[in-house]
Amino acid sequence: MIADHFGRRVAMVLGSVVAALAFVSFGLAPGVLVLLVAYAMFALSEALFSGADSAMLFDSLKANHRAAEFTRWNGRLNALVVGSIGLLTIVGSLMTRWVPLAWPMVLSGILTIPSIVLAWRMHEPPREGERESFLATGRGAVRLVLHSVPLWSSSVLMAVTTAAITVMAHIIQPVVVGYGMPVWVVGIFVAVQLLVAALGGWVSDVIGRAVPLRHLFWGAPADSALALVAGTSEVIWLFPVFILPGVGWNVLWPHFAEFVSLRAPDQQRATVISLANFGVGVATVVTLPVVGYGIDRLGLQPVILATSVVLCATAALAYAAWWRAGDHLVAPLAPASGTTTG
Repeated sequence: MIADHFGRRVAMVLGSVVAALAFVSFGLAPGVLVLLVAYAMFALSEALFSGADSAMLFDSLKANHRAAEFTRWNGRLNALVVGSIGLLTIVGSLMTRWVPLAWPMVLSGILTIPSIVLAWRMHEPPREGERESFLATGRGAVRLVLHSVPLWSSSVLMAVTTAAITVMAHIIQPVVVGYGMPVWVVGIFVAVQLLVAALGGWVSDVIGRAVPLRHLFWGAPADSALALVAGTSEVIWLFPVFILPGVGWNVLWPHFAEFVSLRAPDQQRATVISLANFGVGVATVVTLPVVGYGIDRLGLQPVILATSVVLCATAALAYAAWWRAGDHLVAPLAPASGTTTG
């Protein structure tokens, strides 16, 4: 909503500032309270970027009559982001063997500062229509998604894929430790996961040209949900299967963002895109504590199996609704409006 009302550039400048402060606060936290505040700041930064970056990219390409290149550049953007995180995760893991744990976090905050300058220097692309009030922007985007079966069902499919990678990220430490590895090696395994996910983002446009959208919309959520089961076996050779949710997310996101962007009006695009992340955020708040408690009480295998089944069932219902709506192509059946689509 901030990106749509005040501008994508404003949202990304604020997100960069908050991220830098969050890293430093996390690294220098004297107690649990400051640590929790740092976590909240990370979430705020992510929320400020959510939808704003994709909308900025789409609007900029659209203004230069290059909107058809959106999936390629969005996929490469995700690949560079995830790949960089993967490489620096290795550096951070190695640093903790020789320096205090706070150093990598403070260094991350320092390395985030250039993003503030880069975001500040961006130019806001032109948008059609008048900007609505802050609350009207949110209400209009929610109405648009709820009244459009293709939009809410595709958002649920993206949310399922995001939920799978979120669950994977939260259980990767016990999975790696279950392989008999020391805790400091977890960072290496996370880095491998991120680098493989980055590869998925880099080739997402190629995959999209070879695989129809209707297959991507069921394949990525299903593969991501089922891949979680590989983490319950304590067999290290199944680790490549366990980290597939990262690949699925990076392959699907550019195509989902394009699908939504073409159906959302300029003044609501960032909010509509980010509603999928909002949905998975709410679901995460509810499910992750339950999953964690269940693993403590019942063990990793039965809880992850149940989680995989629930995600697969949710994806199946959402895909059935999306398919029945009949809007299966990248380009919308009708011009984007503020009411319904498909």
